[in-house]
Amino acid sequence: LVIKPSIRYGYNSRFTMPVIPSIHIKYTPIKGLDIRASYSRGFRAPSLKELFFEFVDANHNVHGNPLLHAEHSNHVGLTIGYEGSKNKVDFGFSAHGFYNLINDQIRNVEISISSDSNVYRNENISRFQSVGVQFQAQTGYKNFNTGIGFSYTGIVNGIYDDAMGNNTFSSYPEIQGNASYNFKKWGGLFTVFVKYSGKQPVLYTEYDIDLQKDVIKEGAIEGFTLLDISYIQSFLKKRLQIGLYGKNLLNVTNIQQTAGISTSGAHSAGSSSLPTQWGATFAISVKYNFIIHK
Repeated sequence: LVIKPSIRYGYNSRFTMPVIPSIHIKYTPIKGLDIRASYSRGFRAPSLKELFFEFVDANHNVHGNPLLHAEHSNHVGLTIGYEGSKNKVDFGFSAHGFYNLINDQIRNVEISISSDSNVYRNENISRFQSVGVQFQAQTGYKNFNTGIGFSYTGIVNGIYDDAMGNNTFSSYPEIQGNASYNFKKWGGLFTVFVKYSGKQPVLYTEYDIDLQKDVIKEGAIEGFTLLDISYIQSFLKKRLQIGLYGKNLLNVTNIQQTAGISTSGAHSAGSSSLPTQWGATFAISVKYNFIIHK
């Protein structure tokens, strides 16, 4: 049994930083099995970029916010992992559960959508919560390796008055898998990676007639799948490596989002397209390792 407590403190001339405690526990009841638990508090002051940065060009319209508050957070986590080998097959799995509570979380919030670009500004989310589970497993047999992962996360953005009862958990899944084969005879490595991200909440601002001000609201972006492949060939005793890469082979570019901002700039319920990925990309790399013998 290993227990590691710690206390951290720092100074910030603009934001008061509290004493930050944490504790980490590790227990290994049998060989290969690890059980880890942790609790920690957190503090994060806004960066200069988040406070004052402005970036506007043909593809970006991002603004800082000098009125931001610092984040204060709490985290609880529990992980169980096992690694072993049987009949020349290496295997392992892990299960992880977590809970996060962040007060005044700093988020990039969509202000408006135009035909030219989406406008974003940093805002504080009064009370953000997330809870979730993650599972991972991997196997290896001779030259072949595989891995699969699944996570399910629920979040509450805490953008409404708690008395209204509108702050409910929005949940979304993520599934990913990978496989690789090592051609040891001629020094090649082939890898394929796929990841599915489920429907997720997204924040935007909308003008409230009753309050006479902009308020933060919640929309959603649709799920999407990414597929990457690569092949790396080694020469000259692995001194020379040539890599061929194909990323985002399903050609994901814009993701449908549902929010209260129309493309004309008016504040009304509707949907639009959110730029997410570059689209399908192909690349080649050449790497040479120089070895100097003294």
